[in-house]
Amino acid sequence: MPYQLVRKPVDVRITAQTVEVLFKNRRVASHARSSKKGGYSTQTSHMPERHKKYLEWTPARLIRWAGETGPNTQRLVTAILSSTVHPQQGYRSCLGIMRLAKRYGTTRLEAACCRALLIQSYSCCRM
Repeated sequence: MPYQLVRKPVDVRITAQTVEVLFKNRRVASHARSSKKGGYSTQTSHMPERHKKYLEWTPARLIRWAGETGPNTQRLVTAILSSTVHPQQGYRSCLGIMRLAKRYGTTRLEAACCRALLIQSYSCCRM
């Protein structure tokens, strides 16, 4: 549904093929229902501007970037993307790791990623 309606009371109509969202008895969104358990569909127009910037990223692009930094960074980014139901849920952590490389350098980032892999800590926080 449009992000402007998050936390607002809405009605939802679900059929075998469609999901509709109504706000104050007006249809504000209609999506084809995913047949995949846990599946989802997103319309770009419903996303806040700050989320739209993530559309230019793909799991393959993030993993490729990480591989240029080093094998530990690549393994950590792969683990982060694999640990979520939808890879996009891990983008924020992966992009946070990218920022750490700019701030601390690749050698220090590789060491931090090695440690994160050892303790299976797949989120991004300050070093």
